[in-house]
Amino acid sequence: MADVYYLNQNRNKVNNASFKAPADVEEICRRRGFISFNIDCFPKEKNRLYQKIWLAVYCVGWWKRLYRMLKPGDIVIYQHPLYGVRIAKKWITRARQKKDCKFIALVHDLTTLRGHIVGTLKGNHETDVLSDTVLLKCFDEIICHNDRMREYMIRQGFDEEKLITIDIFDYLTASEEKDKSQGFSCSVAVAGNLNPHKSGYIYKIKDGGHNKNLEINLYGPNILKQYLRDGMTWYGSFDPAELPFRLKGSFGIVWDGESAETCSGNTGEYLRYNNPHKVSLYLAAGLPIIIWKNAAMADFVLHNRVGIVVSSLFEIEDAVKRITEEDYREMCENALVISERLRSGFYFSLALDRALEKLDISALAVEQEITKKHENS
Repeated sequence: MADVYYLNQNRNKVNNASFKAPADVEEICRRRGFISFNIDCFPKEKNRLYQKIWLAVYCVGWWKRLYRMLKPGDIVIYQHPLYGVRIAKKWITRARQKKDCKFIALVHDLTTLRGHIVGTLKGNHETDVLSDTVLLKCFDEIICHNDRMREYMIRQGFDEEKLITIDIFDYLTASEEKDKSQGFSCSVAVAGNLNPHKSGYIYKIKDGGHNKNLEINLYGPNILKQYLRDGMTWYGSFDPAELPFRLKGSFGIVWDGESAETCSGNTGEYLRYNNPHKVSLYLAAGLPIIIWKNAAMADFVLHNRVGIVVSSLFEIEDAVKRITEEDYREMCENALVISERLRSGFYFSLALDRALEKLDISALAVEQEITKKHENS
């Protein structure tokens, strides 16, 4: 029976989705009894020479160890993107050819699609292209965000038979959140990086006399307090596992870019394709969503009746006024159903099971074999 490995990074914990999302995937894999293969985080704070030496020593070293551990038919779960792209391509190709091992990639970001955001993202464009196109095509199965990202990847030359959608990222939390259906009001929560380059819309949401009565509760780093308006309150930056229980408001806003009129710039345009982790955060907290109508996740929000879509943030106050108490209660009830799934790791597990089945591997048989090994150890 095949063993299933997952790469487990020893990350420095930070209060954002860059830590939470991949850590949750690792935890779901651990709960399912898969084998952890520990790797270190890339030393981003060091100079280029140090990084090259580090890759040549540590990255090559752990890929060699993993290759030696793998037996024919084993499976490796890889979270994309990851450092050491050229090294990964070499050893993944070798393991597939020499040992008939299978590799499943979970896409967190397509950096070439997202673009390089001034002040928030830096990197080597050539490496990004190699990572998002050449390396990803080496995998047997690829779990991407949603149908729109899947269609984009097909246009980029990916085999559509390899592509599976996760629909929404999970958000593991230790406890259940309270029912948010009580106290419906004209109030919203905004969580994330509050840097003006990433979330400039926050500081413009009340421009031109719009949203006068809207209460806006802000959570996250890089706030510019001097630009906050009446009705806007910053509550601080919290651990992602704690954040769902801190949120105040009747809705969570999913938006990106510097404009409040539409989602703009690289981050705004990226919403047309990606699954923002803040959607998972709000729903894990039981909060319905307000999202840009052109965002890929707008389809999920409307299909599951867990929020509303708008063209502009200037529409929020009027849109909320049109919602009845009964409508809002239904949204909250639906959000709590999704919340239970997110907090248990339902969506990644479902996508992973589909990937295993496509590889003619029974997920149930794998877990039964894992259980048997644990009982005999």
